[in-house]
Amino acid sequence: MPTIADVQANIAAADLGKEAYYAKNYAPVEARYWTHIAGWMVVDWVERSVIAQRPVTAIVDIGCGYGTLLSYAAQVYGASGTCVDIAQYLQPMVMQRYGLSFVAGNIEKDSLPDQRAFDVAIMTEVLEHLNFQPVPTLKKIHARLRPGGTLFLSTPDADGGWGRTTKYYPSLAAIPALDPKRAWIDDHIWQYNETELQEVLRAAGFNIRKIERSEGPQGKHFNVWAVRPAG
Repeated sequence: MPTIADVQANIAAADLGKEAYYAKNYAPVEARYWTHIAGWMVVDWVERSVIAQRPVTAIVDIGCGYGTLLSYAAQVYGASGTCVDIAQYLQPMVMQRYGLSFVAGNIEKDSLPDQRAFDVAIMTEVLEHLNFQPVPTLKKIHARLRPGGTLFLSTPDADGGWGRTTKYYPSLAAIPALDPKRAWIDDHIWQYNETELQEVLRAAGFNIRKIERSEGPQGKHFNVWAVRPAG
């Protein structure tokens, strides 16, 4: 079974920028955002591939960044992985090593790639950046998961040291509906408490299997294992 440390070492070796930002700044803290998710993936793999005999064939990571968790997931599940992100930090050497592909896109404004169904979706540290009402975007992900498919999600806990973000909107309800012509803001638009997080996931059709908190570098983060019901 691969380890996160092994994946990080390979990504660091592929990050040939002069500043080596990934190795020096990002790798030492990134797993603290999604501490529980890496372990949950192994449990999910056992349940799917060993017990149910329905192996994962396709994974999508929305906002994969350097691709650490997607690369790890591709190794755990033995499946292909697709990264959808606004900017490409995913290095070609990493894509080749782990069998990944990259598609430039904005999850709120664009469709998910390939029109195929995914078994596993990953969305870590993205929900708080959504510029528009979150439920339609979560429904978009839900619709492209196979029945019984998994969503692994992490996002800051507003009650876990992060506090509220009211710079742009006074409440979750005040966030506007999708406007494709509106300029995208690269910032934390809304930080969720547990009630809000559960409400938007359930409104999108997900069942929440697990919700835990990890201790990030600035505060606690929700780690969520949600599923699209099999029925």
